[in-house]
Amino acid sequence: MRGGRRAQALGLVLGLSALSWSQVVVRHDLTPPEPLPLGGYTERGTHTFEPSSARLFARAVALRTAGRPLVLVSLEMLTIPEGLRDAVRQRVGDQAEVVLMATHTHCAPDSQMLNPRMTFPIPGIATFRSRWLEWYADEIAKAVWAARRQPLSLDVLTYARESQPFQRSRRPGITESESLALFAGSQPWLVAVPAHATVLPASHRTLSGDWPGAVAQNTGSLVVPGAIGDASPATRQGESVFAFARRISSWVESAPRRPLAATSAKVVVAPVNLPAAVPHPEFVSSNGVTPELAQLVMTRFAPPAAELTLIQLGDLLLIGVPGEPTGEFARQLRAAAWRQGFRNAYVLSHTNGWAGYLLTSEEYQQGGYEATLSFYGADVLSEFEAGLSAGCERLRSMAVR
Repeated sequence: MRGGRRAQALGLVLGLSALSWSQVVVRHDLTPPEPLPLGGYTERGTHTFEPSSARLFARAVALRTAGRPLVLVSLEMLTIPEGLRDAVRQRVGDQAEVVLMATHTHCAPDSQMLNPRMTFPIPGIATFRSRWLEWYADEIAKAVWAARRQPLSLDVLTYARESQPFQRSRRPGITESESLALFAGSQPWLVAVPAHATVLPASHRTLSGDWPGAVAQNTGSLVVPGAIGDASPATRQGESVFAFARRISSWVESAPRRPLAATSAKVVVAPVNLPAAVPHPEFVSSNGVTPELAQLVMTRFAPPAAELTLIQLGDLLLIGVPGEPTGEFARQLRAAAWRQGFRNAYVLSHTNGWAGYLLTSEEYQQGGYEATLSFYGADVLSEFEAGLSAGCERLRSMAVR
């Protein structure tokens, strides 16, 4: 069966009765039917999530383009393994261009279970389970199919973009400070904040979307991470997940908005030529492993290929990065977009893949935790800049209807 016909059959056979709707965003339950190992904090070991009434969700919105519809999906999970991205694309076929974005909550099942390369046991990391890859891909495809049936009108788009005190640096230097919100009429449909979803600690053992889930519940929007590679959530003393989310939600409600002239979206998937994976010297020393074992672990974590997802809405360019870029890495990507004529660019993390932490050469040399999970050496930024430049050239050549 061709991809498009398979997608249509999937939407009809699996049914849409479990889906709930806001004005513009589809929400679909993504809670596994049995306990699975939690991801994000390796000190939990193999601990599975404890029973509770909490739910996890996929949220999706469809945008009109000059070609097939573009469906953006935020997933309350840790990362987007490339195997999951490809499995969803296979199910949807040519019916939509799908962009998956993880909220990076550390209180969801370990997404390494969905990574076909993760067959080597590593303490605190779940190994690949094909059953759950199939389950997650099926559930996400339901949300994609439903969103495609109700595309967002792009006639009256506005956006807010401001520096807000929602993040603090966890490395030397300045993090990304700006948050972004997109609106259709009065309804927010995408909110991006450059802070890790780590308000809840490793001792939390039930499912939770952390603060992105609470903001999504408050606003009815997709909530996705900005450039979070060096940014923790700037919670106040004793502030709960819900109180922190209320601060973000209040900003979304009251932020000054600017018009965004876009009758249609444009999207380009730009390949990035990744260097060969190599463990950072501190990865070897901090984990007490041999260089040979460290290299073997890298082959499980580090994908051999990556792609940037470029979405143009009027004069706004969203740069979806498959990993966790630092604020400086994001600034360099925005500068590359500026040189290509895109002067209003915003960087999103955890988009259509996970290639680890993405650092500039100087940050890589500084070392630290983020550097130990930087897989491709000190010069990976240049490859992302090259991919971005090629993608921007393709965007400029595309017509908009």
